[in-house]
Amino acid sequence: MHDEWIICASKYRGTIYLCEFYSDKREHHYVNASMLEKQFVSWGYKFEQYMVADHPSHTPDPKRPLNECEHFHCMFKANFDNHSLLYAAEIDGIASQQPITDTLEGKTFELIELKTFPLLSEDGNIYGKISCPRVMCWWSQNYLANINKIICGLKDKNIVRIIKEYSMCDLPKLSEPSCDINRSKIFCKIFLDNVKRIVTKDYNECMYKFRWTSFIRDVVSYTEEAPDNERYTFLQPWFVAKAEEYRRVLSKY
Repeated sequence: MHDEWIICASKYRGTIYLCEFYSDKREHHYVNASMLEKQFVSWGYKFEQYMVADHPSHTPDPKRPLNECEHFHCMFKANFDNHSLLYAAEIDGIASQQPITDTLEGKTFELIELKTFPLLSEDGNIYGKISCPRVMCWWSQNYLANINKIICGLKDKNIVRIIKEYSMCDLPKLSEPSCDINRSKIFCKIFLDNVKRIVTKDYNECMYKFRWTSFIRDVVSYTEEAPDNERYTFLQPWFVAKAEEYRRVLSKY
């Protein structure tokens, strides 16, 4: 959950590329995180290690050294309103009867999201007990990745005592009052509409920086930055060169 975000946009051959950047405040918080905050992150990774294995026939191996730099990402293609999107998402786990070593396309599987949360009652009931911003954070992480199963470890004194399973439909009910997820969908649509309208110059002419803060909740401001702005440039020359090379190869067929 963050009270500010920055998303930069560059246009190359008609396609708009988006990339998130840390705000100064978020960067400062990340660099100066306390030992306890870092431990909470590590415990989250450790919970994942207890819950998933590297093969359908294997059991989880929590004794294996924990590598917090190891992540699994998938690429997704989808239509959101009148926008065609291609994006990556970090995936916590896959439920599958067969090992998957190459692509998920054409396979039978279910994507899984893993979370931890304090145990607030003996029966583990957390309906109406999670803040709406946190619920919206969980929902937004999973919606575009089409993750429908959220497995939550409920912990007491930092030890997971109960495992609960929720679907995407359950998430809005976890807060009181219930979160209105349609507002997030509308916000996303309006943002993408404006990005498409505003980003007209190519990547080598300028780069666009969009910024939102919780202090002005309904406004996303933007500025045009120099195309060689070292802090925010993300469409690197090597990428453009590779893309151009790929186009030349395709043109021969």
